[in-house]
Amino acid sequence: MLLCGCFCVENMIEFFQMDQVTRSGKDRRQNSGMSWNHRINPEADAAKRSRRFARVLLAGIILLCMILPAAAGAEVNAAAYYKVETLKPAKTYKIDLNGGKKEKVRYKLKNKTDGRQSFKLYVNGKCVYKKTFSPLRQYARVASVKYLDIKRSDQYKELMLDLDGDQSNNGVMVLRYYSKNKIKVYESGKNEGLLDRTDSAGIQNTGKNKFFLNQDTPFPNETFGCYYARMPFKLKGSMIAKKNASKYRLMKVSDYTPGVFGTPYYVLARKMGLYETDSMNVVARHCYAGTKFTPVWIKVLDGETVSYGSDPYTRYNLLVNVTLSTGESGWLYFPAFKQGDDYLTAVPAWG
Repeated sequence: MLLCGCFCVENMIEFFQMDQVTRSGKDRRQNSGMSWNHRINPEADAAKRSRRFARVLLAGIILLCMILPAAAGAEVNAAAYYKVETLKPAKTYKIDLNGGKKEKVRYKLKNKTDGRQSFKLYVNGKCVYKKTFSPLRQYARVASVKYLDIKRSDQYKELMLDLDGDQSNNGVMVLRYYSKNKIKVYESGKNEGLLDRTDSAGIQNTGKNKFFLNQDTPFPNETFGCYYARMPFKLKGSMIAKKNASKYRLMKVSDYTPGVFGTPYYVLARKMGLYETDSMNVVARHCYAGTKFTPVWIKVLDGETVSYGSDPYTRYNLLVNVTLSTGESGWLYFPAFKQGDDYLTAVPAWG
């Protein structure tokens, strides 16, 4: 295919060159009286072959320049995330849960007068799982149920429940159906709180036991404040376990504070060095109070644990990749604990 393309492009080049040669040659012959039936000598024939090879080589280079960007784009598209379907309550779906024939799946929600909510999952008409959520506990109700294939190399599919609690205390749990007598539950409550303040809105599923969820401030920091990060997770044992990464993508400010703060920017309250890379070797420039930026990535350096009464808590030193309002980009360092004056005067988040 590439060879054919080369000759197509080469023939186009040759056509235009022959047209130019024919015109100039004809003019010369008309002026000198030379016959059109002149014979080319061997040296001229060799020169022509050399020029033809050069044209083919040039055509190949041009064609490669055209193909490679398209191929790169195709590779990105091929890496698209797998579909996640949201299921509505009290509606029956014919879907495959365990690699056999399709099951009839539905779930029911019932709000009780005391504020509790009951959730029941039915497969082929039989209730295979039920749970009652209470406003007196961390999670009060089921906000949505999603159907997805977390690990495409096995035969099982999963149901992911979004749980709403008080204020912004959201959580996620996963159900895997093996048979009418066996269902496995991956609960955030068994995950040492890793999935607290987490939801599956905009979930991205790779199909390789790795999926991304929105998590509220997974690495607390007193100088940078609150944020939403796209955190990678996997199913491990009976838990939804967090996967480590070298850096974590932050959601756009507009995604979680639409129209509330009137600005898409964070604003510095003090002078800070803007590092060229996350190695922190070179300061590209200094940013001063009033500098506006949007955060893009965070890199977790280390954590510091202190005791507050009888409860120890950890804060993390963060490197934040930012884009300034001027278009420049780099990394800002935010220490785990506040020391002296504030680092930010405007934080378009919640603290």
